[in-house]
Amino acid sequence: MRSFSLLFMIAAVGCGSVPSQTTLDTHNQRSYDDAVARAEQGFGGETFTPVRYTMWPGGDAAAAESGDATAESPAPPAAVADRVRGQGDGDQLYRMPGGNLGMASQGCLVGSACGCDVSLSYLYLRRADGHVAVVRLRPTIKTYRKKVEACGYGCGVPAPPEATVIADLGVTDPALVEVIEAPFRREEVVEYCDHPTPRP
Repeated sequence: MRSFSLLFMIAAVGCGSVPSQTTLDTHNQRSYDDAVARAEQGFGGETFTPVRYTMWPGGDAAAAESGDATAESPAPPAAVADRVRGQGDGDQLYRMPGGNLGMASQGCLVGSACGCDVSLSYLYLRRADGHVAVVRLRPTIKTYRKKVEACGYGCGVPAPPEATVIADLGVTDPALVEVIEAPFRREEVVEYCDHPTPRP
């Protein structure tokens, strides 16, 4: 799996200068929405919600999910060697039970023993000519460090195993699929203290 680069910018400022996370979340949403708008304008077409198949480690069954409906797949999707335009090493194409192509993409950008700290999100676009785009929304993180009196570390319990989630793209020809990178800026407040304690 390809090692994705991630730019972290750290601002060490006085406690009074650290913006609130609520304020940052407003800016983060605007940055995210702008990235979505650029992708939609560049590729064209309309957004769609694909049927998703979830495969858990050690299990052969895949559950198909569309909206509120969940049904067992008649057979698990099969990985294929085909590549599509813009596909990264962390992306895997599948042939779905109905014959369509599916794609499993990297879901976690930065992980730890507690799970995923920074996630990737995806948008799916379909044009009238049948072409489909998998838009990967990738955050560039800027953090503000805020000192507090007490803080913890660790997660208390190990993170559950990560499932493979495959999106049914609704097409059968790899030439009709491409992956588009859509970066956006995200800012976060990170708390620290002099004597952190383990979380239960």
